[in-house]
Parts: sequence; C-alpha cells; structure tokens
Amino acid sequence: MEEKQTMTGFPSIDRPWLKHYTENWSKDLIPQKTVYRNIYDNNIAYKNDIAIMFNGFKTSYKKMFELTDEYAKALKANGIEKGDCVSMCLSYTPEALCLVLACSKIGALANFINPLFTTEQKIARLNEAAAKVTIILDAMFPYMKDAVKTIDTNKIVILPAISSLPFLVKKLVGLKSKPNAELVEFCANDKRYCSWDSFVKSGNKYVGETEV
Repeated sequence: MEEKQTMTGFPSIDRPWLKHYTENWSKDLIPQKTVYRNIYDNNIAYKNDIAIMFNGFKTSYKKMFELTDEYAKALKANGIEKGDCVSMCLSYTPEALCLVLACSKIGALANFINPLFTTEQKIARLNEAAAKVTIILDAMFPYMKDAVKTIDTNKIVILPAISSLPFLVKKLVGLKSKPNAELVEFCANDKRYCSWDSFVKSGNKYVGETEV
C-alpha cells in the first residue's frame, strides 16, 4: 500500500508547481493583470499555502498578495510612478519581499542599499537613485544615520524589524529591547520622517490603477 505523503505546506515540496494552476493559468504567457485578479480566486490551489516564514510565523500566498496591493497603493499615494526608484535598506522581512513585488506591480525600481557600504558610497547611490521615498529597517539605522542626513528624498520611512510579528509578541519584544536613542532623535526632529504604519495607511486614500 502506498504511504500517504505528509504535507509540509510548501508548494515546492508538496506538489509540482505547474500541475496545480487553474485553467486561467494554463497558458505559458498571460497578462500580468490576470495574475493579480486571479490570485484571490477560490480555485487557486495554493492560495492558503505558506509563502513566507519569518521567526516561526507564517504568511500565506493570499496574504502576501494582499500586502503587495496595500504597499503598491501606499507607494502610489506617495508619488511613486512607473520608472521611479524606491530606495531601501532592509533585511529579510516579509515587508521587504512584498515591497519588491509592489514596486514591480506599479513599474517602479527597488533600489537596495548595502548597509556595509561606506557613508560616501551610500550617499552616492541614494542620490543617484533620486528616490522620493527611502525605506530603512530600524535595525539598519545605525549604519545609515550619517548618509540619511544629507540625501535628497521627500520621505524617509522607518520600518520596525518586528512589524510582522503578532501583537502580543511585538509588545513583549518591545519591553525587552531599548529604543535606539539616535533613531528616536531622528524621528522627532527630521520632517522627512514617516512611520511605517502611517506610510501604509496613506494608501487608503489612493484611488486608481496600481498595475502597470
């Protein structure tokens, strides 16, 4: 008797990709807009499968694409258009992945900055990108603090590294960790500063197309 396979929740392990698409996905080439419309279709076999694991917490494909849409609207609401750059200094968080997908969706470029560059290199790359929005992980701020003081950007969004964690876990981590004094000072005094929550919520006001 054939032993029943234990499902892991990872499509790459549990099932071959191309055998589990709906008829809408059967052709090799389909319009990108069809992809985004159909991702919420109840017939999509993998929508509830695990897309991202972060510190033991799981994000489904459905949730990942919902966040992508959310971030795409936020970027558009903050003036990001097709061909624009969005500068980022982020690590492996779910937000980083969804921001890259959101940039792709609206036709923008995700310009990642290596925190280990020299200050001069960071400034040069940030200014070269001429990004209207620069997004920095709070844990990366000590590496970016000298560069962000001089760059020409409309908005600097600080993304908490624990943003994706459940509410109670975030509270617990917050109690155990001390805030970075320089980051607190920057957030209080630099008019370009924008919190991550405020940035995401700004997308609620955006009305219009996001797919390019």
